[in-house]
Amino acid sequence: MKRVTVIAGLLGLGLTVWMLMQFGARSILSLIMTGGWGILAATLFHTVQVALSAQAWRTIAGNTLAPALSWRDYFLLRCVREGINNLLPVAQGGGRGLVQPPAGAARFRDQKRRRRDNLRSYARTA
Repeated sequence: MKRVTVIAGLLGLGLTVWMLMQFGARSILSLIMTGGWGILAATLFHTVQVALSAQAWRTIAGNTLAPALSWRDYFLLRCVREGINNLLPVAQGGGRGLVQPPAGAARFRDQKRRRRDNLRSYARTA
């Protein structure tokens, strides 16, 4: 696991350096500055939201984990979850069921039924 993390980190760092060399740090920074204070405000707001979610996860888990995880660990786990949900459509299809089993499972089941019914009605009309 540690090797994969190091490799992924190096790939991300390499991609960042390549983008800075390709497009120039000034042009990237000017694009960010175009957003003004709104980008900073959105980043701070989202960081607070992730931090509060991390604390909620820590409270819910209690002392059930063998080596007790620190708040920092939960914060990093929340950041990983946010990243996965942004890259992959796992939360949109009921992936939140892992966090909220009944609600997520019911939503996923309903979406599956709707898709099936839509396919059946489409097949009848075709």
